[in-house]
Amino acid sequence: MTLLPPASITLTNAELAERLREIARHRARTGASWYRIVAYYKAAQVVEELDECLAEEIRRGGDPARLPWIGRKIAKQLRQTASYREPVQTLLILMPVERIAA
Repeated sequence: MTLLPPASITLTNAELAERLREIARHRARTGASWYRIVAYYKAAQVVEELDECLAEEIRRGGDPARLPWIGRKIAKQLRQTASYREPVQTLLILMPVERIAA
């Protein structure tokens, strides 16, 4: 069984931004630094306001780190998400509690 969506689906900027907000909320719950939490929220805002599709740009080899508030760690998360290789922490956020405990 695979958890990955088909490669033909492209995430929108709004969907990528929501994934970044999910990570920010998770980091806030786990006591991450205030700066890191704010960085994820700011990066989500930047991604959501883009005119071009960031996921498509990443697939063509573009670097999300060129954007404000997107450092190398957030850029890595965006590349993983855009190519459907979800970071483990995002999968844990989205996974029902019963599956985590199993």
